[in-house]
Amino acid sequence: MQKIEIIFPQEILDQILSHLNVNQLFSCLLTNRYWCRLTVPFIWSSPFHNLNLTKNNNKFSSLIKIYISCLQKNDKLLLEQFGLDLSNFSSSPLFNYVEFLKVLDYKLLEEYVVNVIRNTLKAEDKILINVVMAIMKSLCNMFMGDKPTLKNLILSFNGQILPEILLPNEYNSGLMNLQKIKFFVGSFNRSKLKNILEFLEAIPRISPNITCLDIDVNFMDKIMADALVSLIERLNHLTNFKLREKSGGRQIIEKAINNLSSRALSLTLLELHNVHFHDLPLTGLAECKKLENLLIIQCCCLTYSNWQPLEDAKFPLKILYLDSDFGPEVTISILKSTKSNQSIKQLHLSSATKNIIEILANLCSGLIHLDICVNNFSLPFIKNMIFELKELQYLTIMKFGIHNPRTLDLGNIHTSFLHYLEINFILTIEQLDALLSHCQAPLKTLILNQYLDKYQKADEYFLIILKFAKEKGTLKRLCISHDGISINNNYNNNNNNNNCNNDQPEVMKELLKYVQILPYNEVRINIYEFL
Repeated sequence: MQKIEIIFPQEILDQILSHLNVNQLFSCLLTNRYWCRLTVPFIWSSPFHNLNLTKNNNKFSSLIKIYISCLQKNDKLLLEQFGLDLSNFSSSPLFNYVEFLKVLDYKLLEEYVVNVIRNTLKAEDKILINVVMAIMKSLCNMFMGDKPTLKNLILSFNGQILPEILLPNEYNSGLMNLQKIKFFVGSFNRSKLKNILEFLEAIPRISPNITCLDIDVNFMDKIMADALVSLIERLNHLTNFKLREKSGGRQIIEKAINNLSSRALSLTLLELHNVHFHDLPLTGLAECKKLENLLIIQCCCLTYSNWQPLEDAKFPLKILYLDSDFGPEVTISILKSTKSNQSIKQLHLSSATKNIIEILANLCSGLIHLDICVNNFSLPFIKNMIFELKELQYLTIMKFGIHNPRTLDLGNIHTSFLHYLEINFILTIEQLDALLSHCQAPLKTLILNQYLDKYQKADEYFLIILKFAKEKGTLKRLCISHDGISINNNYNNNNNNNNCNNDQPEVMKELLKYVQILPYNEVRINIYEFL
């Protein structure tokens, strides 16, 4: 057999594989030995997350059994003393899978181990817990070995089992290269508080290169809040801070935001979820002069008086993601707090009123990617705004409120660089015709949220798109509805296989000569994915 010639350097292949989803990676495993060797490190870099997406219990079991097979002989003998039969476990795995591990989700690991043990052993719960703890300790010892590979650690402080192997007195080099750490903080066994506090105290010393801290709060007391705030102050290289509040997190939120000033020279990303801003002082943010990415998602009660002290902060924002409706006054105030009107390149607004749309081009004239939700009253002003955004390349428009087919006119769009357009509301045939017949933008990707229940109506839509594809010559990707084209069997394109078949209408056969028809998840570009 002729040896396979490597066309691309390893670095290029790594980049390609990093953009594939889990199912695509699993397909690569079966191609040949060469692609198997390339793909295995990617699948096993974050196996708990990858398998969690598949929801396959058999794969959960296989994962844990493979890791147990990688243990040292002494660790295996210890587990056998608990009654665990390892005779059907692989004695020599094909790869040293442990060296590929980059992301360790301790909670998922614990869940997988518990499921495997419950299906393997028939014993009392107390004995099962002892077995689970023994396995967890052995696996963590292995993951924290002399060759540190972990980059991302996810811990949950709401269970009965704490990874005591992570404590300073048992520390080895396993966390030396850690860059990201995430905590789920809920109601936990109070007897573990001392261990948790010791671990939080030790993090800056044992993992000095952490750049991202992510805290998900479901329950918080003063002691834990103070420990986490202290951690923020001592992470000298912290660039990304993310905070999610479900309930009971008020004690940490105010302190954390005020203490972000201690990271003013490094912080570039702030992401807040479900935060109640009522009477919450934000002055600590004013010193964060390197803040480039700000995400405020499903938060409430942010008032102009809260934000007004930050209007002169001159943040060098590049990405602003506002998935909360604070009203036009607050939104405009946030937009004004940037370094210049050329600063923001990517903007998401979940509620854009007429007042915002009318001045958006002046406040954000350098926009490249705009994702905006409007109502019937502000829709008529969209066209002028698009015309004024000379650098716009990606545009997503969503509408809320009762449908009014006479409120939109997107004809004669002259934006020179706009190549991605997503319209997430129903367009009439007349509106689509007006949009595409006079569109001067070099559209490559078109996404229409459309329900076509009649052949005649569908054919009219596709004829308009076909005419644009022929005359313009730029359109390459098309999606209709969030599930791709799946109007009925006659329009179903067999899981996006764009080869024409005899059951397809003539207009569809002709259209497929010019464009790929793709499902929503393969063609959608979300600002959130850039972070």
